[in-house]
Amino acid sequence: MSFNVLFAMKRILIAGGTGMIGRELTRVMLEQEASVFILSSSARNDSRDEQGIYRLKWNPEKREISEQAFGHFDAVINLAGHTINCPWTTSNRRKILQSRVQSAGFLTDMILSGKIQTKLYISSSAIGIYSNTGEVKTEEHPKGKDFLSEVCQSWEHASEALIQANVRRVIFRLPVVLSNKGGMLPAILPLARLTGGVVAGSGKQHMSFVHATDVARAVSFAIEDTHAEGTYNLSAPEIPTALDFAEDLAHAIGRKLFITRTPAFIFRLVLGARSGLLLDDQQIDGSKLRSLGFQYQFNSIDEALSNLYPRR
Repeated sequence: MSFNVLFAMKRILIAGGTGMIGRELTRVMLEQEASVFILSSSARNDSRDEQGIYRLKWNPEKREISEQAFGHFDAVINLAGHTINCPWTTSNRRKILQSRVQSAGFLTDMILSGKIQTKLYISSSAIGIYSNTGEVKTEEHPKGKDFLSEVCQSWEHASEALIQANVRRVIFRLPVVLSNKGGMLPAILPLARLTGGVVAGSGKQHMSFVHATDVARAVSFAIEDTHAEGTYNLSAPEIPTALDFAEDLAHAIGRKLFITRTPAFIFRLVLGARSGLLLDDQQIDGSKLRSLGFQYQFNSIDEALSNLYPRR
């Protein structure tokens, strides 16, 4: 199948485009009339669907990629990586790490070789890179030494060679991403409807967040604004506590608030190392990106949840 056709606007290559963030990003890119090419490890053949999205085969583990991905793109966006929402067994830890490092490394090599031609590489990362000190964290905050921090550091390091090749590299470090189509919210919604609100530990720990639409908008912003370069915390201005989140979620879904506090040791017993995702204090400073002129559509947890679960 040949894709040698005329394109109306920008050509965007997305790895990990079938995930929650990737689907929202694809929607935003299509609204802007961009030509979207998605690298998919599940695609059997290269194809173009009814929306005009090109789906191309690739396997970063085996370093295989469709030749249809070769050529010029206005941006290469890497969202690929095995979910962290799984038991952190030895096998899954390996998948979480290797899936990110291999995809970033393979794309970097393809760009450096000239097979994929671009001047802009955008990648997701995570706020798990920072040490858990309880302080407000800017992009310069010290790195941690736990599993998630090591994953994020290796993930970001895998594409560093692009900087020397004069490729503009933008890394977005993400907190909890809110969407009604995947991620944390759909997983906890049944329990929230049933109980009216479950809070991990004291509920005083902060929980930085970002709406999935604002992630897509930030990527679009970085494509257009050539001053965007380097690492950015992509986190909404408001930093709610876990209790704030439970209260606003109950309000958004029309449920009478009845908070059930689950002791921290229960989460540590059941989730092990993953319990930090719920119990650690996550105060993230996202002002660096805002200083470039980016404006969030959803600044507060109430705005985000009201959008995702509008009252009828």
